[in-house]
Amino acid sequence: MTIYEPAPEVERVAKKIIDKSHPHLRGVRIEYVCREKAATRNGRYVFGTAKKITGVNALLATPDARSSEDLAFFLVTIAKDKWVELDPKRRDALIDHELEHCKAEVDEMGDAILSMRGHDVEEFAAIVHRHGLWTDDLEIFVTALPAEQLERAVHVARAHAEHEPRDAVEHTRHELPPRAFGTS
Repeated sequence: MTIYEPAPEVERVAKKIIDKSHPHLRGVRIEYVCREKAATRNGRYVFGTAKKITGVNALLATPDARSSEDLAFFLVTIAKDKWVELDPKRRDALIDHELEHCKAEVDEMGDAILSMRGHDVEEFAAIVHRHGLWTDDLEIFVTALPAEQLERAVHVARAHAEHEPRDAVEHTRHELPPRAFGTS
């Protein structure tokens, strides 16, 4: 059985990130919980998820509600066992990632319309290795990299051009400086 608990530390981090990078989420109901252990999906740990909660689930999660109409909210779930392993910059990156999935727009009546946003890029590292930046989405993604991250990527690519991507990263991990996160 999966055990969940409230996540006040995650909420504090999220509020800081919302103020800085997600102003569209100010005033939107977002609940934060931790699950005891990370789930796995396709052989990888799931550090966090974001979901839009609607209908009967939103009704049951809203004390004193009389109807499920207009009760939608977001739920961010973080794997506690992975959270404790992350340094503050990586925690920020994880929460920022999950908040990026949460989209809130205002309709003509002034009501918030909540929806979920997918990832900008869906691709296999091996395809990029063999075919390069073959889509506009991949090119846009690469241009989003801060300079220090781009330098790191170039170093890994040059060091092991003949290896498959996962092998190259694992092989050069000990040769590289610590990973840098955004310039904020």
